[in-house]
Amino acid sequence: VELLLPFTTIAISPLDALQSYRGTVERLTRLLAAYDTPVVMLVFAFIVLVVGISVDQRRSEIAMMRSRGATPGQVVGMAFLEGLSLGMLSWIAGTGLGFLFTQTMGRAQRFLDFSAESFARVILTPDSITAGILAVGLALAAQVLPALAASKSTIISYKQEQARSVTKPWWQRTGLDLLLLIPAGYGYYVLDRQGALLVIGARASSGDPFQNPLLLLLPALTIFVVSLLLLRLLPLAMEGLRWLLFRTDSVGSLMAVQQLARAPRLYTTPIVLLSLTVGLAVFTASLAQTLDFQIYDSQFYRVGADLSLNGPGIPILSGGSRFNPNPENDRQVQAAIFLPLSEYETFPGVEAAARVGKYGGAVFTGGSRIPATVYGIDRGDFAEVAFWRRDFARFRLGSLLNA
Repeated sequence: VELLLPFTTIAISPLDALQSYRGTVERLTRLLAAYDTPVVMLVFAFIVLVVGISVDQRRSEIAMMRSRGATPGQVVGMAFLEGLSLGMLSWIAGTGLGFLFTQTMGRAQRFLDFSAESFARVILTPDSITAGILAVGLALAAQVLPALAASKSTIISYKQEQARSVTKPWWQRTGLDLLLLIPAGYGYYVLDRQGALLVIGARASSGDPFQNPLLLLLPALTIFVVSLLLLRLLPLAMEGLRWLLFRTDSVGSLMAVQQLARAPRLYTTPIVLLSLTVGLAVFTASLAQTLDFQIYDSQFYRVGADLSLNGPGIPILSGGSRFNPNPENDRQVQAAIFLPLSEYETFPGVEAAARVGKYGGAVFTGGSRIPATVYGIDRGDFAEVAFWRRDFARFRLGSLLNA
């Protein structure tokens, strides 16, 4: 302050506001990490599957090159150069699109609503450059590893695999899909006990997702496990359907189902790709809508109704009462002065109004004084105005007030 505005004094310290801002940034960072981790995992799986489809389409070419003398190193080298070129072009184009996307997100008011005015200044930080290089490296690995596996095939082994699936996928042979059910089930057990993915407030330390990374991976892990289990059960379903069609006169359907039952690898990748795409879309939309509802309900809960008005107030003397039985602590306080309730009900758009008073107090128990807050309400009008959800209590608000 002395450097920018000399001879300036600060009457009110901004320390509380800055500390509150820091706490909000930390909670938002954890929330975004919980939101982005499943998306990043599913996007990486999406890249792997797309590259796998591309390599499968070129396996005939790779097998022909291997049969004519090409070495596995040459095949992998071509895949590496191709992936590096695509990765660098994507990194350059993605940087510009990232600026545009960030500006658009800065104008977001709620899910798919970008009508707000934004004055956010976007800069390219070293962390952003590092993240972009890491993404290129992951995409490069996804490009090279399938090519390395395909480079081991010759034209003879490739034609054999095209005619019939010789072996099951490695994840079925090792039982990976069944083993992944254990962490997925445990994650849902922990989530059910905790009650939320991210707990903010008094139990924030126990609900920190960084203390239990399994909760961050739980949505992506669940989508992935369900897709793998579907692929394990689908050939069995095709075999059952083939057995039924064998006893009918439907030759065309029998040949189609028999081909799917004999070579499940033909539809393995498309099914996983479709499952991950739909799962990612459903997860993103449901989480965004949940965040919208949480902000909406938390603000309603804080205000208490659609609108809250505070009276101007006049200074009066507060004495002892049964809520604060300390007459020696008399002091000048601000007390609200309201118009008659009928005056507020004549405002445009107002359907109902109620008086609510909030007062400081204390409770004496066991020789100790416990600060308390006393709310005064009008039982007849409060239920028509207050924000209330059915899951707040087992009974309706009117029944609770009558009781």
